[in-house]
Amino acid sequence: MVNFIVDFNCTFGDLCKDEEVQYTFNSYLNAPPANPKEPWCQWLNDATAAVNYFKSKELSKKKVKMVCEVQFLLKPYLKARKEMHLFYNIVRATSAKYLAQQFALSDVEGRPNDATLISEQSRMIQETKKDIINNNQLALYVCF
Repeated sequence: MVNFIVDFNCTFGDLCKDEEVQYTFNSYLNAPPANPKEPWCQWLNDATAAVNYFKSKELSKKKVKMVCEVQFLLKPYLKARKEMHLFYNIVRATSAKYLAQQFALSDVEGRPNDATLISEQSRMIQETKKDIINNNQLALYVCF
């Protein structure tokens, strides 16, 4: 495991002016709570407080930096981890509905009807390789 400090060469004030960031804030504020047991009003209060903090005068002049963790795994450990991940999702599920959402298929451009976990992992690796070759700056950025 390695940690890197990534300097975005801007302040929080600059970042909050960006259209894409504003769109992300609005999407975040309008999304349902991640925890289905959390009351919507509590979620909205907490989410609004978080967004307001990012937009605050206190942060506006501070530089945006992030500590990013990168994990390197040997293939045998990666294989074991992938096999355990399914059980991890099952044990950690807060409800049957949440578990069903974790495994629900959504329409994804390029995904064949007979897709499997392994075929999708391979497809995503190929797409990422193409993005890297084409110098896509967000090639290794994944939003969950």
